[in-house]
Amino acid sequence: MTSVDVFGRSSKKSASTFKILSNGALSLFNNFLSLKLDPNTNNILSLSANGLMGNGIKSTGGVMTSNLSMGGNKIIDLDEPINSQDVVNKNYVDNRKVKNSCGFIPHLYSNLSKQGFIVTASSEFNLNYQGWNVFSSTNNEWATKTERVSTYLQIQLPFPVAIWAFALKGRLSGTERWFNWLVEASNGEDVWKVLHVAWGDYLGNITKFYTLKTVSDKYLYYRFFGVNGEPTNPGLSYMQIYSIDDLL
Repeated sequence: MTSVDVFGRSSKKSASTFKILSNGALSLFNNFLSLKLDPNTNNILSLSANGLMGNGIKSTGGVMTSNLSMGGNKIIDLDEPINSQDVVNKNYVDNRKVKNSCGFIPHLYSNLSKQGFIVTASSEFNLNYQGWNVFSSTNNEWATKTERVSTYLQIQLPFPVAIWAFALKGRLSGTERWFNWLVEASNGEDVWKVLHVAWGDYLGNITKFYTLKTVSDKYLYYRFFGVNGEPTNPGLSYMQIYSIDDLL
């Protein structure tokens, strides 16, 4: 069977196609059918026999068989990623947060030993059992002075941070334990947000790690609030918080 071109002339079969210019003229050009959409701009839509663009990507999707060079241009209007191999947009990267597994509070040597970190407690047994011991690297602890209900240990940070987890350890003896307690946060004016409620959760001499159900907002103050404790001087030997940080 003899092949003909669009003008009815006999022609040989080839992999070549046609270029359709804005003035309606047709001409044979390599292996692609090219449609110039606007005579005033250089925007030629080139299609090959298999439906892929010779100089672009199929509008309904396709598989790249070689590298795609943007030539200094942008890929715009990307949706948020879902799968692990999806491309991400700038907004997604700018707002990305990471869970820091290093404790935010440094080692302290007094209630005011680091600029911006201030420790206060509603009750302290004596100078050897001050609140800052909970945040120190020494083998010391905080203990109340016979206070077993509604007692707190609080730390003020240099600036507000959001947290996703915290850690606690009771007294080194494993006795005089808190068993009903809260972890709370505040930005001042004695208004406290409860982040975690523990009922019947005894704090012994083994460090326990807790993950919040939802990431907290940014707060300047965090505190442990002992609701009920065993006799006679309940306390803590360790406390730490873990922050949510921007992805730099």
